[in-house]
Amino acid sequence: MCPKRQGTTYWTIQRSNRTAPWYECTAGHHQSSVTAGTIFHRTKLPLRVWFLAIFLIAVDKGGKSALALSRELDLRYDAAWLMHHKIQQAMQDRNARYQLGGLVELDDAYFGGVSHGTGKRGRGTDQDSVVIGVSLNAQDHPRYVFLQAEPNNLQTDTVLDVLRRRVENQGVWRSDSAAVLCHRSPATWGEP
Repeated sequence: MCPKRQGTTYWTIQRSNRTAPWYECTAGHHQSSVTAGTIFHRTKLPLRVWFLAIFLIAVDKGGKSALALSRELDLRYDAAWLMHHKIQQAMQDRNARYQLGGLVELDDAYFGGVSHGTGKRGRGTDQDSVVIGVSLNAQDHPRYVFLQAEPNNLQTDTVLDVLRRRVENQGVWRSDSAAVLCHRSPATWGEP
């Protein structure tokens, strides 16, 4: 479909034997490629290199750096950095749209290095607070997970906002006895 005129009929334009064809809308004569509107738009690198980079970033449990990517793919650092950045942004955008459903177990956690305050652990600490949600199957085995960092500690309104964005309305969720994460049906979210 043409991105400008929403036309469905087009001509194929083959610019060379080494590149993918372009498409021209018969109504508005707008030319577009298959990579238009994607992270591959106007790239000079072959798509095989992009797909290999996506694979390397996705399977590395420790996190693949742009420098390591440039070494493995024999690319200049600035090209590898841009590729790395675009792939991570696409992964982040996809994860932000995903919502957990079914039975969802919720909890909170606190991450950070050395505590700079009183050294208190758990609630009341000055470390970064995170809301964690895990979607469970029928045998209570985890299927999907989200972690949402919350800089202003875990307040009821903040947690409910995270739940509205990250858990489906039909989802049933449970938590520990924390007052902020107490069980409520989705129909009553935000009510006292």
